[in-house]
Amino acid sequence: MDSYTYEVTINDNHKESGRIDIPVNLKNEFNIKYVNWAYMMINGTKHRIYMQGKDDGSYIMWKNSNLLQKFNPGDRLEITLLPQEPIYYKESPYTYDSPVRVIDSISYIKEPTSYLCGQSCIAMLAAKPVEEVIDIMNTEKGTHIEHIKSALEYYGIRHKKSLKKYVPGMKLPNICILELQLPKYKYWSLFFKGKYYDPEFGILDNCTHDSVLLRFLEVLTL
Repeated sequence: MDSYTYEVTINDNHKESGRIDIPVNLKNEFNIKYVNWAYMMINGTKHRIYMQGKDDGSYIMWKNSNLLQKFNPGDRLEITLLPQEPIYYKESPYTYDSPVRVIDSISYIKEPTSYLCGQSCIAMLAAKPVEEVIDIMNTEKGTHIEHIKSALEYYGIRHKKSLKKYVPGMKLPNICILELQLPKYKYWSLFFKGKYYDPEFGILDNCTHDSVLLRFLEVLTL
């Protein structure tokens, strides 16, 4: 399959959220391992969009309100999706049944630059050099959740399909990647069995005092 076509009737929620559901498991239908970008033809006009996976395997167009502003509630749209290549292009030697390693300990890695917190978290989980993870992610700059999940999949590291909102007082899973907010920026940190392996600030008993824990992605063990 090269494309997937369906119809959507625009409603107020679409306009407010900038999101459109994509009611198909694109990984299965297109036989590709990871999907995060696509071209979306809307009534014949082509747009490049970013997509976020949902727990049921379907996708959603992620926060693109400008694209939907010219449409009104009740408008019927014909949508054709043309998925793009995954973030990483290298063939993985790992699978969920044969992962890079059993994660029973963590060796701390400090991020080489202030842009490499996400790559450093993955490097600690996989016990691989940060440089290798940069190559897998195909970026030495800041990363979003799809980079993180893509790299976890490459290394055969099982994980939940989406970030979960953190509620103060909530007990964190034994292993998870944390999305933290500092006064001027967001960044990724790693939690492993009661310790925070923070690529910027070191091994901590608690999050650094001026950060706020927003969400976390649970890493699953066998």
